[in-house]
Amino acid sequence: MRTLSDILVHDCESIIRRWSESLRESARPRLDLSEDQLKHKIALQLRTIGAWLDDVRAPGVRRASTIWALPESLDPEARVQQDVPIEDVVLHYGLLAETVLHLLEDRQLDVAPNDIAHFFQALIALIAETARRYAASKEAQQTQERAAYLARLTHQMRTPLTVLKLHAGSLSHSDPQANRRLVGSIARNVNRLTLLVDGVMRLERFRPEEIPVLPIELSPAKLIDHVVDDNAYEAERKALRIEVLVNRVLRMQVDPTLFVDALGNLLQNAIKYTQAGHVRIEVEEKATEVVFKVRDTGPGIPREKLSCLFKTVGPDTSGSAGIGLTIVHRAAAAQGGTVGVESEPGQGSLFWFTLPRTVTPKNAPPA
Repeated sequence: MRTLSDILVHDCESIIRRWSESLRESARPRLDLSEDQLKHKIALQLRTIGAWLDDVRAPGVRRASTIWALPESLDPEARVQQDVPIEDVVLHYGLLAETVLHLLEDRQLDVAPNDIAHFFQALIALIAETARRYAASKEAQQTQERAAYLARLTHQMRTPLTVLKLHAGSLSHSDPQANRRLVGSIARNVNRLTLLVDGVMRLERFRPEEIPVLPIELSPAKLIDHVVDDNAYEAERKALRIEVLVNRVLRMQVDPTLFVDALGNLLQNAIKYTQAGHVRIEVEEKATEVVFKVRDTGPGIPREKLSCLFKTVGPDTSGSAGIGLTIVHRAAAAQGGTVGVESEPGQGSLFWFTLPRTVTPKNAPPA
């Protein structure tokens, strides 16, 4: 009678072939992983279990969980990096157990019940260890993303803070007319810093679905004027025109704070990355929603980078616009809106967000 350990070691290629076919027919095949990432690892794990089953009959044998202490036995980091849910990993091993049992049945192999029990014990320990390492890898990944996020946040805050520090020092020995210019510059940088800090605070305090939304009836044109005024100095300094195309009689029911979060960050980014030409705010009215567009004559963005612009800032996020765009995304989504971008290198960029004409209140604080 062949032992299960002998079957796992010597019939490993046949088991993997059958397992791969089952995975391809499953509801969540993840074929991108099955060939390059999983087949080699599962073959290694099968042989490891087979060798352990040979030892399990010996007195004082180590527990099944200890056989997975070797780092090369598992590779959860690859699955984390490719966003493979842990439930898919469990599916992979469930299919492996079924494959082994079907092989035994098809070949009418008579295996000792204890071997089957120990095989499942080793698989359960394997799933548990995989989940543990998966969680540890995910935590490490989030820690890295957090560090990168804070680094970019401090980078964005440093510029207005430096300006404030320099101007404050100049006030003590400048003439009254110069003082007025310095005070104006200080006020603009305070507004810029306040916009960033307030947006980040909302980003940090709430999940997207928990952000309080307090809509009021207002004129978007007036809010747009305020946002333009706050950014006019930077545009003038670079000789950029800010153009506004908006229906001044338009009325909407939106959250003014979240609206300024969204439009203010888009306008700041457009001015920052545009060296010549103009930045235009356009408002397009539709039946049930309004589209707010910020169009620039800047350098444009490569197509391969467009899909990740509004994602949460991570370790490989380039530039310093990521935090602002994350704020835009969450401010629009909280009000039931969407965001988007169109851009070509050398052709400028068009960023936009939509809002319903009547935004629904949500998660209002108790009176």
